[in-house]
Amino acid sequence: MKFLITPDSLKGSISAADAALCMEKACKRVFPGCETLLLPGGDGGEGTLDALKAAWGESAYFESMPVKGLQGNDILAPILLCGQKAAVESARAAGLPLPHEEKHILTADSFGVGQMILHAMGKGAQEIFVTLGGTGSDDGGLHMLIALGMKAFDAEGNPVPRGIEGLEKLQTVDLSSLDKRLQTVKLTVLSDVNNPLLGEKGATYVYAPQKGASKEMLPRLESAMTRYADIMERALGQDIRRLPGAGAAGGMGAALLGVLGAQRKSGADAVLDEMHYEKHLADTDLVFTAEGRMDAQSVQFGKFPARAADRACKMNVPVIALVGGRTRDADAFHTLGNTALFSICDGPITLENAVKHSEVLMEQAAYNALLVYRMGLNTHRG
Repeated sequence: MKFLITPDSLKGSISAADAALCMEKACKRVFPGCETLLLPGGDGGEGTLDALKAAWGESAYFESMPVKGLQGNDILAPILLCGQKAAVESARAAGLPLPHEEKHILTADSFGVGQMILHAMGKGAQEIFVTLGGTGSDDGGLHMLIALGMKAFDAEGNPVPRGIEGLEKLQTVDLSSLDKRLQTVKLTVLSDVNNPLLGEKGATYVYAPQKGASKEMLPRLESAMTRYADIMERALGQDIRRLPGAGAAGGMGAALLGVLGAQRKSGADAVLDEMHYEKHLADTDLVFTAEGRMDAQSVQFGKFPARAADRACKMNVPVIALVGGRTRDADAFHTLGNTALFSICDGPITLENAVKHSEVLMEQAAYNALLVYRMGLNTHRG
């Protein structure tokens, strides 16, 4: 009996790696001597670098480097390295402030993300994955490009200042000064965001309020982003504003996809591919996955458990998903094939207690699900 255990994290509660260990304990309790393969998952947000590290194996390691943070402060940001591969999490350099911290979107920028990409290339990376979730800037990736060598000038020929003021004063750019290594490095953006750069569904109007922008700020931010898009269009000879995903991470998607020629890939699919997931499914009896909250959008937008289940079901491998909570429309998960869905909560419980006891709840839910699975096996054999 072989179990492939590939949960996502339950955000704010339990990491994907710890969830996998809890599930493994349950497997050993119900099926002593069973084989387990632990492949913690992720879909481009929190925990994705840990998932890639697990997928890449023992040769993968984290290295921290000094970069400029969201507000130009000096911070250390980790990069995942493995031979000629690397992974960069934008939120490590330009992440949203913590809930108790003030948000200052007008002075926030993406410079540190460019520094991380530079460092990865300096370590010999020829393929770099860049995750775009959870960022706090709205600068269109302008300052990321500046960190990567692009020159950006105001009307007087001076380098533009940091933050939104840089977009407002931008007059000309020199793309020829971008680091030459970018011409040969393969950049892959991990993002499920399809928003364009501008407009009511663009980076500013959809995401800037989450990053601290007041309603009154939005027209100013959109005007600055429009100016930036116009200038980049003249420099590139093509429009970057309508690219699907251009609005991701405050417009960093536009810079990566439209200026640097990066490819865009579903975060979940990228992680599953790097795991060589189908190869492991070939001799697997059951897949275990998990996430914090399951609803119809988990399937519609390709969250990790749904993508893992879809691939497994296509290879006739049944899937059990354990979730912290579920909505009534979460039955959409069962349209993927031979699946089952269980909540880890064993009764009425506060969020605080659910988080506090998440490991115990996870193991017990996995144990109960496996008892049902074993009953089915015994009935079939009988």
